[in-house]
Amino acid sequence: MNRSDLLDKIKKHYNFKTDTAFANFLEIKPNVISNWKARNVFDVDKIFTKCEGISAEWLLTGEGKMFRQENIGQNEQAQTQVDLENPTKFIMKGNSMSPLIENGDEISFKPVSTDLKNVLWGSLYLLTIEIDGEHLKTLRYIYPAENPEKILLVAKNSAEYAPKELDFSQVKEMGLATVLVRRLV
Repeated sequence: MNRSDLLDKIKKHYNFKTDTAFANFLEIKPNVISNWKARNVFDVDKIFTKCEGISAEWLLTGEGKMFRQENIGQNEQAQTQVDLENPTKFIMKGNSMSPLIENGDEISFKPVSTDLKNVLWGSLYLLTIEIDGEHLKTLRYIYPAENPEKILLVAKNSAEYAPKELDFSQVKEMGLATVLVRRLV
């Protein structure tokens, strides 16, 4: 399912008749919706924050139920949403994705091919990248760069972490974020 279809399903669920009404709900300018649809991207954080109860798995992959199951514990919820073969789990360290993902939160990923043609622009990925012969893991949103051989890695905490352009050939493994389990304090 493409991002434009996901936006239309959310809009329909909330009974918005126009993109302008939907944009007002999201507290964005109306032309942003049409730009998202034209580019087949959207601001995952904005929608996840504004559309209470929406499933992160559905929002990121288009698979599963549109809304999370309510009235069950956090661990049970994560187990019911993860319907993937061999999901990859990653424990967040640091604050680069704060406030969406905090230090200690667990994120499940669906391993995906490292083919640039299959990237869902604007989505959250766990990447294994090679820098100076070392393989490093990073959690970032991926956007297209001006150079078609490169990608733009964007952290949620943009005040402390500037976007970084990266040669796509440095990406050795990719996983699309599917489920976030919040660390309870």
